[in-house]
Amino acid sequence: MVINRYSASELIKRSAAQLVYFRRTGTKPQITENMKIGESYQYKVSDTERKNGHKVADEMCGCYTFGENAIYFCIDIVREDCFVEVKSVFDESGKDSLTYPEWYLESSILQCAVYKSLLMNMDGDTLVTPQFRLNEGCEYKTLKADSSLPYLLKFGSVGIYRVDVTDSKRIIKFLKDKIKALKDYDTARAFDAKYKHKEFSLLRGCFTYKKVSQNEL
Repeated sequence: MVINRYSASELIKRSAAQLVYFRRTGTKPQITENMKIGESYQYKVSDTERKNGHKVADEMCGCYTFGENAIYFCIDIVREDCFVEVKSVFDESGKDSLTYPEWYLESSILQCAVYKSLLMNMDGDTLVTPQFRLNEGCEYKTLKADSSLPYLLKFGSVGIYRVDVTDSKRIIKFLKDKIKALKDYDTARAFDAKYKHKEFSLLRGCFTYKKVSQNEL
């Protein structure tokens, strides 16, 4: 029986101490203007793919469970031949930019590696429409997922990167260890001292990535 539910996105982006705070206070992260810009850009990319003749599903959710815990992950775009994570890269004026901080690319690549790992080990082989999309009035859909398909990162106008996972078990162990560390603030801070801002380098041996295109998925 699942009692504890976790977002893979939050597990990757938030410190363990932050996650403990949110769980204890019942609060949620604020939706920022950058998040809204990113979402708008994501849907623009998916619309372009449809216009180019591809069969596209937006925001499809999978789940990986262990014990009383469930980790949910949501893939931005599921195309007939690949999975795509979309990240916007804009300058301060809101225009496409080719300049970005290295940590942003690294965190985006790591997110793809984590999602691919969960996809390879998830419960069953079916992705579904997530609850937040149903709340927005979207139709409930299911989609068979072939985890062997390429996982791509659309990193603004900078380019397209392919991310391949070589050790999904180790990546999932990292997620399990982080969840275990959410017991209290002391265990969370100890975890953060070891991993915070070091996740990419510490898990670097579990995945490979390369730029495969400038703009074409």
